[in-house]
Amino acid sequence: MSDPVTDHKQPNPQWQMHIECGNANMQSGLYPQAQAAYLRAMEVAEKLLSQALSQRNDVDAIHGFVISCQNLAESYCVMGAEKEAERLLLRAHQKALELMEMENLSIPYKAEAYRAFQATLMELVEFYRRTERHEKMAETITESKLYAQNFLQNIYCLFENNLHN
Repeated sequence: MSDPVTDHKQPNPQWQMHIECGNANMQSGLYPQAQAAYLRAMEVAEKLLSQALSQRNDVDAIHGFVISCQNLAESYCVMGAEKEAERLLLRAHQKALELMEMENLSIPYKAEAYRAFQATLMELVEFYRRTERHEKMAETITESKLYAQNFLQNIYCLFENNLHN
């Protein structure tokens, strides 16, 4: 189902249910239950993203995956499992980067991947700031800046080519 105002798809009801369950459990301090719900949300999001990429029908699918990873990472942080949290945040960031660099994706898909890339970068920076890993934060910012510059240059070239053809 699409939103007629934004032309973006509404979140999958199953994914949404797991996210809301996880959020409620987090607020209640039921962290293992929150993790289980967020893990189910992430599994649903991975399937939706895979389907969206094969069918080219949902440019927003990356965001469900990113949100699921971020929420699950937050639940791990609360429980002191920072390594697992970092792994999830890096996984979301890498997935967004992977989509940005895919040759056969349309510009709208690449644009949403770039938005996800920015969001995951902000989460990683905040994570490294909170865990006082300033060197890792600086390294991540520097690498991501280079990826972003390269991406934007490639998009600019695509637009230029389309204007001249």
